[in-house]
Amino acid sequence: GMAGAGVLAYSYKQADRAYVGFFDHNAAASTSVFRASTAVVGVGFAVNEILRITGMGGDTSPIETLYRNDTELFIKRMEDARRLDPSISVEVGKFIQRGKEIIDLANVSIDRIKAGNLDAARVEIGKIGPRVIDYREDLRVWNNAKAAETVKGVQLLSADATRTITNSLLGICLAFLAFIGAALFFVSRGITAPIERLSTRMVSLAGGETREEIDGIARKDEVGQMAQAVAVFRENALERIRLEQE
Repeated sequence: GMAGAGVLAYSYKQADRAYVGFFDHNAAASTSVFRASTAVVGVGFAVNEILRITGMGGDTSPIETLYRNDTELFIKRMEDARRLDPSISVEVGKFIQRGKEIIDLANVSIDRIKAGNLDAARVEIGKIGPRVIDYREDLRVWNNAKAAETVKGVQLLSADATRTITNSLLGICLAFLAFIGAALFFVSRGITAPIERLSTRMVSLAGGETREEIDGIARKDEVGQMAQAVAVFRENALERIRLEQE
């Protein structure tokens, strides 16, 4: 009995580690990309504000400081995303390069403003807007593809977890037939059903359903950890919606 319980616990723990590890890296990396991209989206606004304030003879140092901090965070968060999920390194690298090009245009605009050449600055600023729009659209397409990939990964992990646990149980049942009813009840109520619900919730999240809370997030066991990982993905989806609305 103790040996059978140990086998089941080990199988469950392995499935849990794979599930939670997937979300810890995948969802966290996607969130980091979106947080980093906020700086790029705000570049055009910041430069226009510097131009406007300069034209009024005001002090631009506060917004310049904010601009510099945001652009530095852009690089750091993008590199964090590559570290968390090496599989997206190439795609993130392309977004980094495009973001740097937008920031370079912004820096040239600011230099022109500082030199008092406001007309030339306006010309450079005019190049920023279309690039930011293209950047946001390409990021949206990339995120949708990444979301679909994540859902597929969750479904595979869920199926693998269920298969692993089921196979472990079948092995135990051969030796402990008397306990099969209780074992099946434990799996269906305590493990398989919650995992399947989380998998279903991931599918609904990919479809844009972000209003419903994640079931099981208050649990203190491994299922609760899985639910918290799915909650991170939901927060990422909400952040994406907020950025698109902006």
